[in-house]
Amino acid sequence: ETTRLGEQDVAQNEEGVRALAAAGAWRASSNLAERLLGESHPVDQLLRLRWRRIEALLRLREVPQAGREMSLLGDLRSHGWQYERYPGLYPGRTGSMVPFALLVLHATMPSHSKEHEQALARLYALMAECKEPGTAQSRDECAQILLSLVNVMTALQDYPNAIAHLQQLLELQEHLEGLPPDAPPDAPAGSLPDWRDPRGLLSLLGRTHLQSGNLDAAKKTYEELEAKLAEPDADVQVRLNRGIMQLALSEYEE
Repeated sequence: ETTRLGEQDVAQNEEGVRALAAAGAWRASSNLAERLLGESHPVDQLLRLRWRRIEALLRLREVPQAGREMSLLGDLRSHGWQYERYPGLYPGRTGSMVPFALLVLHATMPSHSKEHEQALARLYALMAECKEPGTAQSRDECAQILLSLVNVMTALQDYPNAIAHLQQLLELQEHLEGLPPDAPPDAPAGSLPDWRDPRGLLSLLGRTHLQSGNLDAAKKTYEELEAKLAEPDADVQVRLNRGIMQLALSEYEE
């Protein structure tokens, strides 16, 4: 852990779990979520607590335990996770209480155990359900899947497809120009980068080009990013990109 924030320093509820995660206190976040799961809470809150605990366990690299926690949720598409299953608790509410980001996490779980092909199959099945990105919610859902695909394909060293999906994300970004900013998706802290930030996506695209050995494409991507910024020399991400690029050029020259 890189922080001294502990369970006793936050509210003893779901918000406390989220605060610990946001501070990077993953052990404390996991422990608090586990304790709260032993108490009586509404069904949707129990679901979210389990989700937060799984995310924390993955951050702690406790993959087998995270898998067991995920299995406790059963079929996330079942009627048991529909609001109408509990009319007394949620009068008038309908539809699934499962956050889309949890469906994405479930899809990527096999990748944490090096079963990347199974993760890809799940993600593409989820992508088939993704609606046309015309609303803020559908854009976020498509973006979450694409980012997860990039991560899995990078792990497989399938850089051409990882790059293709990053370019799809950049096209999604272009659709945002002139539109009011969306609220960030409800996802655990640090689970996926914010796809709305061009610095993050272009930097990731540049690094992926470097991993594939295409230094020219990486340099062009980094230059494109710097051209978008008013003061690139003062930007921390730009300085990091320049350092990575210089290191790659030095290794190539050797």
